[in-house]
Amino acid sequence: MSVNQVRTGDTVRRSCPTPARGELEAPAGREFLPSGDAFLTWRVKAGGAFWVVYRPRGRNRPHRRLLGLWAPADTIAVAREAAAATVERRARARESGAAYRARVEEAYAEQLHAAVTGFLAFAPRHRALAEEIAADAARRAAEVGSGRVGRTRTLTLEERAELAARACIRHRYTDYEERLRLAREEAFLDGEVFALDDRDYYLIKEDAHLQVDEFIERHRRGWNPGRDRRAAGDLRRLAARRRARWRPVARIATFGTAVVELLGC
Repeated sequence: MSVNQVRTGDTVRRSCPTPARGELEAPAGREFLPSGDAFLTWRVKAGGAFWVVYRPRGRNRPHRRLLGLWAPADTIAVAREAAAATVERRARARESGAAYRARVEEAYAEQLHAAVTGFLAFAPRHRALAEEIAADAARRAAEVGSGRVGRTRTLTLEERAELAARACIRHRYTDYEERLRLAREEAFLDGEVFALDDRDYYLIKEDAHLQVDEFIERHRRGWNPGRDRRAAGDLRRLAARRRARWRPVARIATFGTAVVELLGC
C-alpha cells in the first residue's frame, strides 16, 4: 500500500491523506522508519507488513519522493539489532565492493584508451598527441554516472572509442565551443533570452564534424603543407555547399519575422 506523508515542521502526522483512499490512520503499534538506510529498509520489508510513504508530486516537484516506511515497531527494533550486530561485516563488504568496482573501471578505462588510440592511428610523429587525446577521451567518456558514450553497452567498444575521440577533438581542437558561445550571446537580445536556433546549431556542429575529419586525416598522414592546404580547401567548399542548402530557409524565416514586425503581431 502506498500512502503520502504530511509533515508539520519536524512532526510526522500519523494521519496520511491519499487521493485514492482519503484519510488513513496508521494501525496501533506501528512506527515510522525514515528512508536512507538500505539495510534497515530491506530487513523491515522482509519482516512482514509495512506501508510505503511518499511525498506527493507538486508544481515544482514532478516526481513523488520516497520518505520511509510505516511498519510494526517490533520489526523495526529487530532490524536495528541486526544492523548493529553486522555493522563491521557490512563495512568490510562495502570496502571490498568499492575496490572491486574501482579495478573493473580502471581496466575498462585502459581498454577504452587503447581503442581510442587504435582508432586515431596517428603518424609516429604525432604519437604523443594521440596519447593525450586518448587519455582525455577515455577519462571523460568512461566517467561513472556521466551518461556519456563510454557508459553505454549498446555500442561496441570500437564504436564507443570513435565517438569519444571525435567528441574530444571537437571540443578541444575546433572552434565548436567558441561558435556556440557566440551564437548563445547573439540569442540574448535586449535582456530577453531566445533558444539557439536548430538550424544554427546544425551548421555549427556540421562544420565541427568536418574540422574533426580534417584534423584526424592530417595527423594520420603526417604534416604536408601543400597537400593539407588542398584538403582543407576541399572541406571548406563542402561545408559551403551544405550551408547553401539552408539559405532559403533562413531567407524565409527573416521575411516572416519582418512581416510580423510590420503588422505589429
